[in-house]
Amino acid sequence: IRTKSRIILTNPDMLHTGILPHHTNWLDFFSNLKFIVIDEAHTYRGVFGSHVANVIRRLKRVANFYGAKPQFILASATIGNPKELAERLIEEPVTLIDNDGSARGPRHFIIYNPPLVDESLGLRKSSLLEGVRLARELVNSNVQTVVFARSRRSVEIILSYLQGELTPDSSLEAPLIPYDSLPNPRSFVRGYRSGYLPSQRREIEKGLRDGSIKTVVATNALELGIDIGGLGAAILVGYPGTVASARQQAGRAGRGLESAVAVLVASASPLDQFLAHHPEYFFERSPEQALVNPDHLLILLEHVRCAMFELPFQKGEGFGTITAQTVEEYLNFLVENNEAHLSQEKYFWMADQYP
Repeated sequence: IRTKSRIILTNPDMLHTGILPHHTNWLDFFSNLKFIVIDEAHTYRGVFGSHVANVIRRLKRVANFYGAKPQFILASATIGNPKELAERLIEEPVTLIDNDGSARGPRHFIIYNPPLVDESLGLRKSSLLEGVRLARELVNSNVQTVVFARSRRSVEIILSYLQGELTPDSSLEAPLIPYDSLPNPRSFVRGYRSGYLPSQRREIEKGLRDGSIKTVVATNALELGIDIGGLGAAILVGYPGTVASARQQAGRAGRGLESAVAVLVASASPLDQFLAHHPEYFFERSPEQALVNPDHLLILLEHVRCAMFELPFQKGEGFGTITAQTVEEYLNFLVENNEAHLSQEKYFWMADQYP
């Protein structure tokens, strides 16, 4: 890979433990590094994103050492502040490109509150069983559908109903076509979640693309970045917890010029009921902001250690947007702690192993 590759696909963990500490072996690669593409940038938020921002600081520092100044390209799903997040991650100005040129058919988004069973107690029909009923109607109408459930357990329960292993009670009205007259549901109704073997997951993705699988029941494992073609409908059994996630899941339906529908089946949880009664909260709000704090004391200290292991710090050198003066305070702390050694205006890592 080091001697022949022009394009390398990796992740932040591998960069942190496998590539940056051994950058001398990657001399040819770093010397010629032109582009760094960060996919699914919206996932790099919170503590995890703050760590990744520091890994990027170290990556830029090493690339700079070999005379490279790569250009960054970031791709993100729907979040409230893509430009701000990208600039915090790579600490450079970015240009936001958000004009969507993809084919778009009409899209319908329905928030469905299951009917009341007991008005005095406020009890409603099970969102899970209502999701099953809607999925069956869509199968009978020959609409390819993805059903999103909140947990792996819910995925397996919904799957058992749809594959006919559990006999639902009479609250599931008879489907439009007798469900039994269709071929064995096990062949066209499948589950998709982490825990399945990669070969199983590839087979399901292929079935969705070629149309042999009509319904897939998934956790948020199918929410991002996997090309499953254009489905006709998405059913969200329960609110996923954020506007961004709900839009992401709903966006799985309708990729071409065909019309598509997304149905959010509200569960009994207070948040779901709030949305069912105040849909404007969902439709009129921009998605959540993704926030990072790469300068957090403990996170930054850990990465200064790693950066010093990779390349000694020159006196007066900054780290990303951290000033040289602040970096020096950190380095002096590490010297006092016998983790670093100052010699000829350079700070060296002292311990034997990688920090």
